[in-house]
Amino acid sequence: MNLLDLLRRGATIDAAASGAGLDREMAAIMVDHYQRAGLIELPRAAACTDCGTTARRPLGCAGCPFAEPRRAG
Repeated sequence: MNLLDLLRRGATIDAAASGAGLDREMAAIMVDHYQRAGLIELPRAAACTDCGTTARRPLGCAGCPFAEPRRAG
């Protein structure tokens, strides 16, 4: 399985690198590229500074457990 697929399934960078047969340094470079290209978004450890303060949030916030649900009307 390739690195991108493993990351999308929730694998850590170390586990994805091992599963794809890559060393960790190469995997980290590829992860950086995937993030910049918008192919993946790594989970955050804490809430963003703008979490819940703006009506328009980035698409990556959609599955964030820290993001407050949008309220209708």
